[in-house]
Amino acid sequence: MATFDTDRLLNQIKIKGCLPDGAYEDQEILDLAYDAFLSEIVPLVITQREEYYVKSIDYTLVNGQARYEIPYRALGGSLRDVKLLSGNSIYDVTRVDLKKIDRVETGQPYQFYVEGNDIVLWPTPQDTTWTLRL
Repeated sequence: MATFDTDRLLNQIKIKGCLPDGAYEDQEILDLAYDAFLSEIVPLVITQREEYYVKSIDYTLVNGQARYEIPYRALGGSLRDVKLLSGNSIYDVTRVDLKKIDRVETGQPYQFYVEGNDIVLWPTPQDTTWTLRL
């Protein structure tokens, strides 16, 4: 079976789409294909196999560090859950609107907000015995 890569995809799109030569740059076609993938194919797969794209990433909490990067492979930067683990216990961390954070505080995190490509825990962790699961 032949390897399916972007060269083969581009060739099939150009042939099956009857695109005139030079009408689109290869990167433009790939960008459109990626947009279609995210907007059409991924939602279809999710409705059929709800957990298909779910993967957990664990971070050890660092004292005084509130910001943790959303994994680059998260589709559209989306997260299903943010949890804290300690031993056999798992706790949900709830999302909060940044506007509701009105002070700087340290302690046991129980909320988070999204800023850029990061989640920011609130209050800022001061205990390193917990594991953050995204």
